[in-house]
Amino acid sequence: MTCQARTSYTEDEVLWGHRFLPVMSLEEGFFRVDYSQFHSTFEVPTPPYSVKEHEEKNSLPSPLSTPTPALTESHGARRDRVALRQLNLSQSNKGFEARL
Repeated sequence: MTCQARTSYTEDEVLWGHRFLPVMSLEEGFFRVDYSQFHSTFEVPTPPYSVKEHEEKNSLPSPLSTPTPALTESHGARRDRVALRQLNLSQSNKGFEARL
């Protein structure tokens, strides 16, 4: 079970690679909350930087940051590109009809 009372945190309140200690337990059919551990955290194995930072350090483009032509070009530009591809294929196949 999770308990959260805030919706935003400042950057100095966020601990990278930490999780909260459990504060709730079920004892004799009732939930018990140990408020003395409410702010306590423990470390978990976590890379020292985020995936975004890793990609930036290794100069790998993010698949989310690189727009694909199908999403950015207009319908007319795509139609023209497909028509050119069909023309090139039909000329290179010398008589074979290319259909895309």
